[in-house]
Order: sequence, then structure tokens, then C-alpha cells
Amino acid sequence: MLREFAQNLLRNVAKRFRQKGQERLTIMVIPHGQDRMFSLQLNWSMIAFLAGTVLLAVGLSAYGVYHNRLRAREVERLHALYGSNFRAAIDLQQRTELLLDENRELRENMLSIAEQLGVPTGELEIIPDMDVAASGAERALERELIRHRQEVGFQTSYLPPVQLLRTATRTLIGDAPLLLFLTESLGEGIGVYAKLPIGRPFRSMNGLHDTSGYGERYSPFGGYVREFHPGYDTSGPYGTPVYATGEGSVVYYSGGGYGRALLVKHDFGFYSMYAHLASIEVQPGTHVRRGQLLGTMGSSGLSTGPHLHYEIRIGELQHMDPKPYVCATDFESSACLSENRPSVF
Repeated sequence: MLREFAQNLLRNVAKRFRQKGQERLTIMVIPHGQDRMFSLQLNWSMIAFLAGTVLLAVGLSAYGVYHNRLRAREVERLHALYGSNFRAAIDLQQRTELLLDENRELRENMLSIAEQLGVPTGELEIIPDMDVAASGAERALERELIRHRQEVGFQTSYLPPVQLLRTATRTLIGDAPLLLFLTESLGEGIGVYAKLPIGRPFRSMNGLHDTSGYGERYSPFGGYVREFHPGYDTSGPYGTPVYATGEGSVVYYSGGGYGRALLVKHDFGFYSMYAHLASIEVQPGTHVRRGQLLGTMGSSGLSTGPHLHYEIRIGELQHMDPKPYVCATDFESSACLSENRPSVF
């Protein structure tokens, strides 16, 4: 019974509101000196909607005024905080933000280099993230302000330049191990070159000429026969000294078409061969250094004249084009000028 009474009461109240909302209010406008009248009819619902819209607009305007005053007070507070150095502090903040952006790009490049050097992913994960550095700087600054709260009397949000500088400092400190690791890795990489067969097997190119490169060619013995030439030939006076192009061990002497020849085994699977020699000055198993005398140029084996047949191999059987290795330290000879010319993209 009570429930039915409540429902009827609510229905009656809703009905009265609908009826009240549908009642019309007529607004008449009578221009002075004219017989014609203008009338505008509005129901109470429309009046309530218009009133609400006006109140919302007034409220938003008031909030905008309040927000602008709040920002003005913040600027005044920053002025009071930094005094005559306010503009310098803001400039410092902007420059520090640029520094962090550049550091972020630098870090990405260093991580990419580390990956190319084969650094395990697990070791890269120990490098602190920039967000971690920012959080650490904020916590450190907060602790400092807590210790000096009575002296300073402001929050960390009013110290963006200081916080950004702390973040930059922590980021750079975090990058230091990565930078040191890359420096050491690249240093080791440069040391690798000392053991590779790089450069020419001669002290000077005076009186010497490159005669035949790596790849397909017509046989120098005539007959217009095509053959594959696996080395790099340089002709010169009989007895010209021939030197090792990298640190390694003499593997063996060879005969047959190569004539007097020797093969030097280097680290990382590289081999270098020196063929058609007139004489050999080292024994098998001898450990040689770069620039050490191996023998002299001759014309032994299948040869049309005094020259050195020089080869680069990966393993004892896989031949490589020697020219990039020969020209790695030769920036003067005509044969190497094109090899060392920068590519244009």
C-alpha cells in the first residue's frame, strides 16, 4: 500500500513538472512609434535550458579568469624565486631540454653500435633508462628540499631547470659505462687490424706496376682463353723484396704453377699467399710480423715475367678479392684511387 502511494506521488509530481514545463511565457516587444508588435513564446523548459547555458558560460569565463590569475601568481613566484636570474633560469631549462634530446639520440646510436659489436642484450639492459634518471633526480631534489624546507619554502615543481640539470647529470653518468665499453671494444677492434693481411707486400711502389686484378681475364699465355684469376699481380724488377702484410705463421711452400710460393696463416681465418718468388727467406712454421721479409720477386712456375701473384683467402681454399685489402693503406697509386674514392649516394 505504501509503495503504491509513493509511486502515485512521484507520477503526480512528474506530471505537474511536465505541465509546468509546457506552460508558455509570452514576451511581447512593442517598438516605439510603430503599430506592429513582436512576440516570443517560450516554455519553462526552454527558459531553464537557456538559463543553464548562460550560467555555464559565466562559469567557464570565471574559471578562465581564475586560471590566468593563478598562472600570473606562479610567474610572480618564479620571479621572486629566481630574482634577476629568472630569464637565465628559463633559458637554462630550454637548453637542458635540448641537451637531453641530443643525449637520447646519442644513447640510441651507442646502443645500436653495441648491438653491432655483438654485446649481449643482458649487458645492455643494465644501462639505466632515461626515465629512471629523471625519477632519481626528482627524488634526490625532493630529499634535498626536505632538509632545507624552512629555508626555501617551495616545492620541486618550481625548480624545473634544476631538476632537468640533475636528470642530465644522472643520464650522462649512466651513459659513462656504455661509452667506456664502446671505447674499449673499438680499441680492441683496431688492434684486430694489426693481425689482418692489409696493405701492399712492398715497402714502395717505385718501379712496380699492377698488371692483373682478381676475376675473369684472358690467359696471358695466349689462345684467347678465358680463365679465372684468383689473385692480384704486380710486376717489377727481379729480386724486389716481398714483405708480410700481416702478423701470422708460415704454413707451407708450394710448387707447380705457383712456382716458389708460401702461404701465411693469420688470425680470424685469413690467409695470404705470395707466389712466383725468386727466393724464400722464411721456413714453414715461422711466426712473422707485418713488414717482415718473406722473399724476393721472381718468375718461377707458370709466369710470363718477374711479378708477385698475391692472394687473400678465408680458409685455405676460399679466395677473396685482394684489392680492398691492398688499397686499405695505399692512397696514391692509380689502381687504388678509384677503390678509395668515397661513394656518392
